[in-house]
Amino acid sequence: MKVGMSLSFCVSDIVKGKVSLDEIRFISTGTCVKTSEQWDKIIASYQETYWRKFPQEGERITRLLIEQGKILQPRLEGLLVNIALIVHDPWISEDEYNSYIKQHGERI
Repeated sequence: MKVGMSLSFCVSDIVKGKVSLDEIRFISTGTCVKTSEQWDKIIASYQETYWRKFPQEGERITRLLIEQGKILQPRLEGLLVNIALIVHDPWISEDEYNSYIKQHGERI
């Protein structure tokens, strides 16, 4: 199973068919969203930037992932996960993610 480290880039990969929804364990995002209104704002922002070529499909996939509980937000739990280390591929294995969190997850 794959773990995504960027909501914007991972949803783009799903829309483009590079990764199937069935392959995803979860996506660990840098967001810190608590309400549906906040999600609406994030999604609208991403539709204008990252997903401008496929805004409706990006939103549909994101809302499906939210509904399925496949979006993790470490910042909601007081963890800072440095996603800037992911340069070329926003996907890692679940084992790599767990190891990374043990080694680098910092409380904020």
